Formats: sequence, C-alpha cells, structure tokens
Amino acid sequence: MKEPLRILIRVIFRKHCMSLLQGIARYNQFHGPWMFYVEGPLMVYEENNPCLPKLVLSRLAGVDQKIDGLITRNPRLDIKLIQKGLPTIVAIHTREQIPNIPYVLTDHEAIGKMGAEYMMHLGFKHFAFCGFEDMFWAKLRCQGFTDTINQAGFSPFTYGTKVKPVSWSKTLDSLKEWASTLPLPIGVMASHDDLAIHLIEACHKAGLHIPDDIAILGVNNEDLFFCNLMSPPLSSLVLKVEEAGYQTAQLMEQLLNGEKMEGQKIIIKPSHVISRQSTNILAIDDKELRTALRFIRDNARMPIQVEDVVKSTSLSRRVLEKKFRKQVNSTILEEINKIKIAQIQLVLRETDMSTEQISNYMNFSSRSNFNRFFLRETGLTPKTFRTKTQSDQNNYT
Repeated sequence: MKEPLRILIRVIFRKHCMSLLQGIARYNQFHGPWMFYVEGPLMVYEENNPCLPKLVLSRLAGVDQKIDGLITRNPRLDIKLIQKGLPTIVAIHTREQIPNIPYVLTDHEAIGKMGAEYMMHLGFKHFAFCGFEDMFWAKLRCQGFTDTINQAGFSPFTYGTKVKPVSWSKTLDSLKEWASTLPLPIGVMASHDDLAIHLIEACHKAGLHIPDDIAILGVNNEDLFFCNLMSPPLSSLVLKVEEAGYQTAQLMEQLLNGEKMEGQKIIIKPSHVISRQSTNILAIDDKELRTALRFIRDNARMPIQVEDVVKSTSLSRRVLEKKFRKQVNSTILEEINKIKIAQIQLVLRETDMSTEQISNYMNFSSRSNFNRFFLRETGLTPKTFRTKTQSDQNNYT
C-alpha cells in the first residue's frame, strides 16, 4: 500500500488560516489521503529563534518521518527547507516574494472596491476608510475603496494608525477624535475586523450611534473572535479563503507530481458581505424615519406591529407610511418583515440552532407559524434555505 504524502503546514489559529485549512482538508477528502503536520502559533511568533527550523526537522526525523511538501505563512522561518528545493507554497501576501516560489495572494484592491460598493448601496453620501498606514495590504484596500468612491463622485475620508501603537488607549483617543469630526451619517470601512472593533469602541466613547451615525464594515468575518461578540454585532466582508485552500492543496499535488515551482499564484478574492447590526441601516436624513427604522431593527426578534412603530415616532400612521413609501420604497409592515427575515437568515447561516430553537429565539407563537412566515417571505423553508446556503459555500469542489 502506498504511503500517504506528508505535508508540513505552518499557520496561525485565526479564521483566515482555519478557512485555508478547511479547503486543504476538503481537497484531501476527495484526493488524499495525505498526512498533515500542523505547526501553530509557537512556531509562527518565535520566528527570531534560529533553532526552530532544526527543532521541526529533528522532531519529524525522530519519529522516522519525511516531509514531502510545505505550506507556510512564515517563509523566513522555513528558508532552509525552501532552499533544499522542497515543494513549497507560501500562504501569505508579502511585499517581497521569494523568486519561483508559489504564493497564495489576496486581491486587496478588490476587497476595498467591494466594501465601497456595499456602503454606496446602503445610500450613504459620506464615506471613510480606516486602516493601518504602515501595512501595504491595508494601503491597497484603502486604494480600492477610495478609487471606487471617487469614481462615483464622492470624496472619502481616511484614517491611518500604526500596527504597534504606543498604547491602545491613545489609539482609541485618536480614533474617537477622528470619528467625532466626520460628517454624519457616514459609512466607514475598516481594513480588517480587528481594527473595526476598536473603531466601534471609539464611537461608543464619542457618543456616536452605530449604525445610525456611523455604519462600520470589517473584513475577514472573524465571527467567533469578534463579529458576534461586538455591540452591535459587526458586519464583515467574507473572503474566498477556503476555496483558495482547496486550490493550494491542488497545486501542492501538482508540485509533488513533478511540476516545477515557477512562482504560481493563487488569488484570494472577496466573496460577499455578511450584514449584521453595525451596518443595518438605510442612510436617511429624515430623523423621524431613522427613529422608526431603528425601532424596527432593535425589535427584530419581537412580534411588533405597525402601530408599535408609529408610536415610536411623533408622526401619524398616514404620514409615516408616506415617508416609508417615498424614501424606503416599502410599507412599514414590509420593512418589519424584511428585517425579521434578515435576522432569521443570519441565524440559519451562522448557527446550528434547530427551527424549533430559532422559532423560540424569534418569539414566534409556534414553529408552524415560524415556518409559514419564512416560506411566505422567501419562497423557501428554513431547512431548504440552510441547505442551499451550505451548498453555495462548498460549490467549488
């Protein structure tokens, strides 16, 4: 029986790398079996320790195992393995690249462009980008964002901070000061989720409402670490990292079968935006209408009626209905149902809660009423929607 190929993978345990590993695992499921050795954060963060490459090799040699290929986010740490001609793919976007080595790169400008288009679709007239001024990938995302906004005839604002600030308290104060000077309402894209959460905190300190004053969009959809833990939950742009992981494993097999390393490129493209409460708004100048929309959003899980929405404002039902039809292009009831459906779809997409649990979570009187409501509004049952969403995420295989 042929021995399985042995692949050393060096990653960090964050959503981006985990998605890459999922794609590699999916390829192995159909085309393996391979044997994987995954080195985690210890090997990544102690990269200045010259003994680590030797330790990795000696550990593997000690159990009489041979490495056939390498997938790494840390080419400096693995330079000895790379110099030996070991089939290697570098899975990180760096400014300087090792000649002839295949790389997994990210289309950062396309990410910025998609973020800008998303914010414009929400109806904003003011836009800003918040990123690291000393990271080239953040600059590229900013360029894609600002170019798109400029082409649409608007003038975006920008903010840059350092990756390693003197202190986070000073960074928060700086973000607070910057956010306080922005015209409202405004749509802000952060270079990634980590920075977006600091911007949310800065807005809270400045007394700015999210998303009514400032709508905030992150990148990477770090749902476990950040997005769903924030108040409000953070909208984030999803990247096709798992698909790139699948392609990475595919290329690795080609290299192991004799294909030369000639600087092949795998490009991670942006996929779509997961909309959560941080951008759950239609940018509207009318204060009473914003109040009504905020009431609907804040009570998405409650069985509210049109009259409840009317009572949250100082307007009559007739006047408020006219405002909804003119500026939101829907009735009050249609907007209630739309926001409720969006909340249900988010739960179906991002959790494994049963329909019974979701029905209770959304405060429906019964599961049958919940199922009928979802079917009426979307044309799909909750189960069909969840199955279809999962299928769409895996259709690259």
